[in-house]
Amino acid sequence: ARAAEAAAALEARLKLRQLNLSAQRPSEGELKARDSSLKKYEAARRKLVKLGDERERSALLAELPRLNLSKYVEEVALAVAEAPLKLKDVVPAAELCSLMHRTYATFTQALEPPLLKAATALPPPPPRPGGTSAPRSSLGQSTWRSGPPARRRSLRRSSARARAPTRSWSSCCSAGTGCRSTSPT
Repeated sequence: ARAAEAAAALEARLKLRQLNLSAQRPSEGELKARDSSLKKYEAARRKLVKLGDERERSALLAELPRLNLSKYVEEVALAVAEAPLKLKDVVPAAELCSLMHRTYATFTQALEPPLLKAATALPPPPPRPGGTSAPRSSLGQSTWRSGPPARRRSLRRSSARARAPTRSWSSCCSAGTGCRSTSPT
């Protein structure tokens, strides 16, 4: 079942790629015949934000060929880049971007900067369970005492090591102080 699903996904991606490479964009006359009202654009933008919903997605993909969004290409690209997508929403988003690319020549150039910005502005990784991600120096006294016992022990050991005076083996024994130590400390 997984192999058939993967083969179908690959086939769909290859089909979209072929459509993108041989894009037959509509002429200016065809675009002018489409609806370019702000009201229709706002409705499409609201559907674009809800790309994860199956009904909204199918309505949007059916509505886009009837709209002239040439005035709003940058806004659509920004909305696609900033849309909160889950993994299951990536394929429909790619279909939408493919349709926009095939219709408007400037869509790809408009999509690239906000998409790169969104990709590089990833949120920080979630904190690890059972411990803090903060360095030792920024831990407050309440965190020091409230952690799990193993964590408290390791923090005590590391702080004790940091406070302990270090003696160099060479400075102790070479000074002729009579140190009986045979190994460096």
